[in-house]
Amino acid sequence: MAQDNNGSALFKQKCAVCHTIGGGAKAGPDLMAVSNWAESGIRQNVVRMQSKAGQLSQSEIDNLVLYLKTESQSVAKNAGSSAVIQLPGDNNLPGCNLFSGSKPFLNGGPSCISCHSINGGGGAPGLNKIARHGYKCANTSFLLNPHNSAMANAYGNNPVTPNEARLIGSYLNSIPQSFSVKHHHHHHHHHNDDDDGYDDD
Repeated sequence: MAQDNNGSALFKQKCAVCHTIGGGAKAGPDLMAVSNWAESGIRQNVVRMQSKAGQLSQSEIDNLVLYLKTESQSVAKNAGSSAVIQLPGDNNLPGCNLFSGSKPFLNGGPSCISCHSINGGGGAPGLNKIARHGYKCANTSFLLNPHNSAMANAYGNNPVTPNEARLIGSYLNSIPQSFSVKHHHHHHHHHNDDDDGYDDD
C-alpha cells in the first residue's frame, strides 16, 4: 500500500474504537452509511468528532475524509444489493431520501440514519421505537430546535430547514405504528429495552 494512504491507519487509531465501516454499529453508528454522503457532510462530521477523537491536523482530516468516502463506497459496493436497506413506510416520499442520506441536507447535517437505525443500536432510538411510541414528527419543531445534546451537536451549526423537517415528518408519519422488526436482524430487542438514553415520555 502507498504510504500516503494513512487514512486507514488514522481510522484504526482514532475512529475504530466506536465505528466500523460495514461491520454494524458499535458505540457509534456504522459508517458504511456515509457512502452516499456529500464530501462536505463527511468533512463536517470528522471535524465535529474531534471533540471525542482529539485534535486532527488539516491533512489528517483530508485523509480521513478521503478514506471514509472510498472505503464506505467499496464496502457498500461489495455488500451489493444486501446493503440497500429497505426502510419502512413510504419509500417514495422525499423525506425518506433525507432520512437515509441519499439526498443530503441543504446545510450539510448528517443523515438521520447515521444514528437512527431501523431497529435501534448506534445510541439513538430506531425507527421501530419511533413508530411504536408514535412520537412521529408531527412536532417537526423538534428537528428545527433540537433540545437533546446529540441532536443539537449534529444540527446546531448545520440546521435542518423547515421544509426538510416537514418532509421528514411526513415520511415518519407513513410508518405504521405496528412496525417493529420481528422479521429481520440478529438482535432480539425486547420491547422494554430502554438503553438508548432517551426518555420515553
